[in-house]
Amino acid sequence: MRKFIVSDLHGNLEMYVSIINYLENISKYDNVKLYILGDLIDRGIYSGNILFDVYDRIKNNRGFEIDYLAGNHELMMYQASKRLKYNQSFYSFPSLWDDNGGSYTFGFLEDMLSFEDMMRVIDFISNLNIYELLDEKIRDKNIVLAHAMCPNYVYNKCNYQIKDDNYEVLQTLWGSRHPDVKRKNLGNKNYFTIIGHTPVGTSSGFMYDKFDNVLNIDGGCAPYSYAYLHDMLLEDGCGKNDYGLLDEKRYNYFSSFDHTPLVEVMNDKLRILTFNNNNEITCGNYFNGRLDDINEEELNGYRNNLNDTQKVKKLIKM
Repeated sequence: MRKFIVSDLHGNLEMYVSIINYLENISKYDNVKLYILGDLIDRGIYSGNILFDVYDRIKNNRGFEIDYLAGNHELMMYQASKRLKYNQSFYSFPSLWDDNGGSYTFGFLEDMLSFEDMMRVIDFISNLNIYELLDEKIRDKNIVLAHAMCPNYVYNKCNYQIKDDNYEVLQTLWGSRHPDVKRKNLGNKNYFTIIGHTPVGTSSGFMYDKFDNVLNIDGGCAPYSYAYLHDMLLEDGCGKNDYGLLDEKRYNYFSSFDHTPLVEVMNDKLRILTFNNNNEITCGNYFNGRLDDINEEELNGYRNNLNDTQKVKKLIKM
């Protein structure tokens, strides 16, 4: 089975459709499994549509296999839903989720789904795992997939879901950006960790921290940039507590990156293809602790799997 990893799509329909189409074309010849490392939703206008499409694919075994892991935005959605069964509406109370771009997600759920179907999606979200341990290794260390941080303790089968809503869930999904999380390192010396959560601001869409042994694959493809760059820019002293005070030069620099890495797990290495919003593979790398560029001839072979994205769009509930 060929295993692929993506993170932080944040309702970006063009990026989602390109990656799904690419993997569907590959799945005609090979068994494919896609791991989504959370933050599939929020900020993008098509967040709810994408969420429901992934839910429907998993529920009805449609297409290739998908393993959807939780991110902090899925956690905020679940926390907001705790009062949903009483109010039967997301709009009836203020929410941290709404403040962080959740309006497009809950707007779709309320406008397009019955209350019963909405509750089924919420139940699906509540049971998402917070990490995954793979058999594959990089430099003799097993790969762990998580949204923001490798958990303190990793078991062969994940022992925490969003609904547990405890400290282990909080730190794994929010990482050190949450004021209650004390850990500073994002990795675990016993594992090679792949995460998302914080946009890296590179043209390839990923960054490797060799000291922490962590590969960050949040390329910053969210359709708007103020909210998700806010915390990062504050850490660099580029902003205050008001989005309007962000440094314009830094904002323009980071918001120009619309890249999403699609990582394929191979024998003792990773193949990383970088997608953009124009249904293109812009670059590629092999990674085994060091980076090697994929040449244009090889990239063109992968680009042949990027045709006919309209077929995928027609299957998405709009």
